Amino acid sequence: MHPEKRLVFQYTTSSTSLQKKARRGITFKHWRELNIIKVRDGLVAEFLSEALSPKDFPDTTWHLDSDSLGDFKSYVNVAFWRDAKDFHEQVAHLYNDKLEMKSFEKYRRRRVVADSRDWRIGNFPLPKGDSPGVL
Repeated sequence: MHPEKRLVFQYTTSSTSLQKKARRGITFKHWRELNIIKVRDGLVAEFLSEALSPKDFPDTTWHLDSDSLGDFKSYVNVAFWRDAKDFHEQVAHLYNDKLEMKSFEKYRRRRVVADSRDWRIGNFPLPKGDSPGVL
């Protein structure tokens, strides 16, 4: 056990149908404007990420790109939290698979929460603020 407090990581994949190009924009708008984290004291950082093509990264083994998947593309949301308590208070209660899927979703979101065991810190800093349009 490290004497420092360990971070909790949340990974969520969401799959957006490519049948209608407008759905991709809805995915980003939903994340930026509706998935709001009201109290960010325990949030270290959160990133909505788009999978890059395995053509550019041939050692990819988790294929989330539309070239590999066909009619949908997956996005990965990664959040770093101070601890599990902060994660539960801010977002865990929103995980409800009994609700209907969003109009842009092809499949149910897949989620996992992990506890950091060891870490290394780089010299490159995190961005200083939110990306444009994030509430």
